[in-house]
This record gives sequence, structure tokens and C-alpha cells, in this order.
Amino acid sequence: MYEEFKSLIYKSKKEEQAVIDEVILDVMEKNSCTKEELLNALSEDEPNEIQSDYHWELRTTENYMLFKLAVDKIGRKLWSNKAWHNKTCRRRCPFGDICRKRLIEIEGELFCYGQLYIKNNIYVSSDSIKELYPTQHIRVIEPDGTIFIDNKSPKFDIQIFMSCLGEYEYFILDFGDKFTYPNKIYGYNVIRLLQKGTLK
Repeated sequence: MYEEFKSLIYKSKKEEQAVIDEVILDVMEKNSCTKEELLNALSEDEPNEIQSDYHWELRTTENYMLFKLAVDKIGRKLWSNKAWHNKTCRRRCPFGDICRKRLIEIEGELFCYGQLYIKNNIYVSSDSIKELYPTQHIRVIEPDGTIFIDNKSPKFDIQIFMSCLGEYEYFILDFGDKFTYPNKIYGYNVIRLLQKGTLK
């Protein structure tokens, strides 16, 4: 995450340190190492697995915190009052950068991806959908009304379903970073609104 965005998720250095301490504990557990071993690994010039795990864990934790802030401040209101029917809703949507206006239908009820997210209060991957809705009829519907995925169809392909939902899962992990697209920060459409909000 860019340094300029950190003031959005942390109110103090103490809060930031608490998150870093939690990440350190997670990485110590994952690598079965002591805090001293972890700190020594972080100070090494040569890249190593512990360094990589630490930086990945801290980055994705902070990115998720920023995404959750965008959801709480902007997304919930947008998704709960059905503003997603608006053609311009992606300008204020935390998922706006990757929204394809697809709808997910579960037993006849339609959800945009954001609505599905707040309904379950977690990001939804193909695995979590199967866990949350093991027997329900699920379809993914394109903006023109055609069926992209139907889990009851004989042609249903779990790999296509996973890639469709995985796009959102990875977007959350990269929220606030610049990655695949040159000069593009994932989620900047709403991050700039959060920044303006802090200036009032």
C-alpha cells in the first residue's frame, strides 16, 4: 500500500504497531521461528522466505483494512439502497475498477458482487460460495441477460466459476496498490473519496 494511504487506516503509530505485531506473530507461527530469528531474517540483505512472508502478510493485511474502510464508508450504503442499478455506480463502488456489471443469482435472488460481499460480510470466492450455498442453484448473469455460469448445467465448469470470483478475491488483496495496470491504483475511485472525506 502507498504510504499516503496509511493515514486512512491508522489513527496513530500505536495502531500501526499493533497491526505489525500481529503480522509478526502470524509469520512466526507460519515459519516456526522466534521473534529474534524473524527480525534477523528481515535485516538480511539477501531475500529470504521469512522476509517474503512478512511483506506479503503486512501488505495484504493493510490492503484489506483499506478495502474494508471503503466498504464501510461508501460500499454498504451504495449496495444496500440498490444504487447498483445506476449506470454510474462503479464510480463510487469499491469493486468499481473490475466491475463487469455481472449479477450473481442464488435461488432466484440477484446480487451484485458488493451485495454478496456485505450479505456474508466476507469476500466471496468459489470455495466460500460452495460452503455457504452448498445445494442452491447459482448462476452468473451477464449485463445483457445471458447466462455466463449455471451450476446446475451439464456444461458447468468449476474452473470458469473460480476464475470469475477469484478476480474479486485478488482485487481485495491488491486494493490500494499499483500492479498489473500501468499508472492505475486498485480502488483509487473510492480511495480518493476517502481522502477527500478526511479533509473536511
